[in-house]
Amino acid sequence: MHQEIAIALKAKIPVIPVILTDAKRPTSADLPAALEELADCQAVRFQSRHSDPDLPYLVRRLREGVPRLTANRFFEKPVELDDTVPPSRLLRSDHGIVPFLGRAAELNALTAWADSPERISVFLVTGQAGQGKSRLAHYLSQRLSADGWWAGVISEHATAEDAAHIARLGTRVLIVVDEAEGDTLRVGEMLSTLARLGSSRIRLLLLARSRGAWIDTLTSHNDDLVAEAIYGLSEGMRELSLSGPETLPHRAECVLTS
Repeated sequence: MHQEIAIALKAKIPVIPVILTDAKRPTSADLPAALEELADCQAVRFQSRHSDPDLPYLVRRLREGVPRLTANRFFEKPVELDDTVPPSRLLRSDHGIVPFLGRAAELNALTAWADSPERISVFLVTGQAGQGKSRLAHYLSQRLSADGWWAGVISEHATAEDAAHIARLGTRVLIVVDEAEGDTLRVGEMLSTLARLGSSRIRLLLLARSRGAWIDTLTSHNDDLVAEAIYGLSEGMRELSLSGPETLPHRAECVLTS
């Protein structure tokens, strides 16, 4: 453990000392030279007899200190395929069994949007079931992940508090919200949090069967930052309206057709 801590300190990896029960915090004089820096790290006390309140606090501090811990649970994890999986499940878009083909114009539009200079931006992709919205989003996530982004479909358990940690990653983040028309409350909470915190470049990709009153709900959100982020979708600004797979992008909404 001595060597692992020394390597972490040298590599500038966050180290959070946990001081148990009645233990005293060591000073730099108590530590070997390679670990002296540990004495200056912000520590967390953990009282075993008060584990009920102390453990959640410890977890919160760890997530604040190492936002990547939150990122690992913020996105849906790929489902492992094995012999027990029925053949029908192989067609799920997140498995990517069938190679991604076509949709070059849509993919180019989304990639250009992801690379735009805004710190936070929202893009809407609409289309009926089976048109390939989810497959397109998964493929985009894979491409951006390979380029150093944190990208994926948001987990159903992710909260606005999780989003606060994501905003502090200090990197590029693509968050995909599938069936966004039924998740407007959480979309608003996420946007409100993401717009106020951190330095991460955030891209929020909304997938829905159609635009509708749910867009108006977000446009009239009581948080002006949320309303402003959604306003472009409502007004058709930077919107992409497609009549076929090779249509050139002009708008910030992508409507998928067969």
